[in-house]
Order: sequence, then structure tokens, then C-alpha cells
Amino acid sequence: MNRPNKSRSPQQHHQQPSPIVIRDNRSIAPVTLQPRKPDQAGLKAVADVLENHLAGLGLETVGMPGEPFDPTRHEAVTHELSDTVEQPTCATVLRRGYRVGDQLMRPAQVSVAEPPDQETSQQPPSHPA
Repeated sequence: MNRPNKSRSPQQHHQQPSPIVIRDNRSIAPVTLQPRKPDQAGLKAVADVLENHLAGLGLETVGMPGEPFDPTRHEAVTHELSDTVEQPTCATVLRRGYRVGDQLMRPAQVSVAEPPDQETSQQPPSHPA
């Protein structure tokens, strides 16, 4: 007698969100949930407690606008030339990165600004065909 397979597909299993996903959603919440209703003050209080708890566990944000670009902590998504910087610099943080202690959990995705004279010196070598 054949019995139906009762195993669940991966989509059916409840997966707990990672601290990174929770923190990302927390950073979006102030934009999407403007304080229009009294009950949202409670939501902000819960989000603040969560933020403090994640910080207490050692989860730190990586990537700030204006800091030098570091390929070990940042992922360059776009590139622009700028006369206002002297070295490759994170102009805009498109998605925050996170670390716990010295362990990088996710690099920050950034837009990199670079002085015009450095672009020619950083061109990849051409490969003969």
C-alpha cells in the first residue's frame, strides 16, 4: 500500500528570519510607517527594543557615506568620478552591511566615488585574444 508523502517542501517550513533581515526591515519601517496612528508609537518602541537587543548581541552596521572604500567590507555596485574626493570613497550606501565582532556577515553595497586621475591608473589590463 502506498502512503502519501507527508514531508513538507522547503517553502512550507517556517524559517526564522536572520538578525540581518530583521534589522534591514527595521531601517525601512520609519519610511513606510509614518507616525499617523497612536498604535504606531508602540511599534516604534518594540523596534527600538529589538535594535538594542541586536546591538547587545554584537551585530554592528558596516558602511557609512564618506568612509574610504574597502573591498573587504564593501561591495561596489556603482562607480562615479568626483572632484570632491582624494581616494575611492563610499559616496552612498545602497544596502547596509553587518558584522559581529571581526566576522563580516554581509558587505555593505555602496556607490563609490573616485577622483578622475585614479580611474586611468585602475583600468584592468587588456587580455590578448
